[in-house]
Amino acid sequence: MWNNMKYGWSMHLRTVFSHSYPIWLLGQVYDFRLTSADHSVEEARQHCLRRFQHDFISRIWFTYRKDFRSISGTALTSDSGWGCMLRSGQMMIAQAFITHFLYRYWRVDGRHTRDELIYHREIIRWFGDFHSNLCPFSLHNLLVMGTGLGKSPGEWYGPSTVAHLLRSAMIQSQFTNPLLDQLCVYVAQDCTIYKDDVEQLCQRTRRRSSEITTPPQWRAVIILVPIRLGGSTFNPIYADCIRTFFGTEWCIGIIGGRPKHSLYSSGTRTINSSTWTRITRKQLSM
Repeated sequence: MWNNMKYGWSMHLRTVFSHSYPIWLLGQVYDFRLTSADHSVEEARQHCLRRFQHDFISRIWFTYRKDFRSISGTALTSDSGWGCMLRSGQMMIAQAFITHFLYRYWRVDGRHTRDELIYHREIIRWFGDFHSNLCPFSLHNLLVMGTGLGKSPGEWYGPSTVAHLLRSAMIQSQFTNPLLDQLCVYVAQDCTIYKDDVEQLCQRTRRRSSEITTPPQWRAVIILVPIRLGGSTFNPIYADCIRTFFGTEWCIGIIGGRPKHSLYSSGTRTINSSTWTRITRKQLSM
């Protein structure tokens, strides 16, 4: 909260949804126009809104922080003003983990088994702000990998760079986090997904250590596609494609933005072919 207030809010504190259009949130549709014989129109709308809210708050939120352990080689103890895209990338990959280890319909305020609670806590621990093998997707570890790409702590990272950092973090984590050995990350080159490359990546032999290997097994894949959706503003020619994307079952969202202003977009409200209304987890801006 402190960092968001320090750098200013640029979002409405209260969101008002139109009942005239459905909302697509990471493959789930919430249509306020649907009615029920057992409820009035207003009751049906309120029920739909509550379902959407329970879904929305179940997405893991990462944002600026302060007073964490200093980043190796620097005196930085906060990522305020420059770490927004890294935090957006963390939210996106966390959604992939929730979908894989729990399932898309999992809700944070629902009834959970002991195993589900363990999975959820483990996923959150992977993003702890520590330089540790137990936190492979921490800000600290991502910044260490960023030095190999010519980036220094305190610099702004673009979405394409973050995609490659997430892939590198996934590869590094396979030796120390057995659960993460179930997944792999594929980053498309020149906006193109090569099916043969994806298949080979999914079937690659898992390595438990430098000496021990296991037989090839199919791994789940997280596909990231770096692409520009316009110049200084969103190009409406992509609107229909983006709406279709948010309606797919395995969608994990979109990250994007500009320096000191990053967004993790997780849904859309259908209006017409020339308008794209984004639903964002939180807006990080300076």
